[in-house]
Amino acid sequence: AAAPRQRKALTTAQESRLVRYLDDELYKLSGAFESRHSATSRLPTLDAFLQAVRVSASSGKTFDPLTFLLVLLPLHSFILTIPAVPPSAALRIAYYLNLTSFIAPALDGYTILDETLDTLFETLARFDRGWVAVLRGEDWDSTEGRARPAEEAPSTSAGPGKYAGGMRTTDRARLESLVKQIRAVLAISLGLPQF
Repeated sequence: AAAPRQRKALTTAQESRLVRYLDDELYKLSGAFESRHSATSRLPTLDAFLQAVRVSASSGKTFDPLTFLLVLLPLHSFILTIPAVPPSAALRIAYYLNLTSFIAPALDGYTILDETLDTLFETLARFDRGWVAVLRGEDWDSTEGRARPAEEAPSTSAGPGKYAGGMRTTDRARLESLVKQIRAVLAISLGLPQF
């Protein structure tokens, strides 16, 4: 068996292009969400938001109901493919936190219809799997939609699985706050007791 290849961080030029691209995509997503009540909105419903996450925030396509959370999924996979090694891992964490921060407002800002529940819960499950990979410092396999197990992941100088995600205390506190906010909004939206 061949020795695992060394995982590499992004170059400065790659990081610069990545930041420009993600800032632009998140700006477009934010604008589409903020204009959801407009007659010309691309994302008038939760279904449209969820579908858009899977298509692309910048495709210019008009979406049917359930699309806003699905707009997040191409960005979801793209962000998770940022190398999970320092210093690139810090960008991965920052942008994944930013993307996750769209969920609670979407759940609060859209009516959750019964026919959107399967898509909603699958989207939330994808984010959960993504956060497990980030917290473990694992690389993401976007074709499989899951973290690459440590034995499949290229090693770092610390060895596979030794890098614990690199999340700062502030990042962990923000993630905990986002999870609590998503739980609360989802419980209220679905008429469930809060926990």
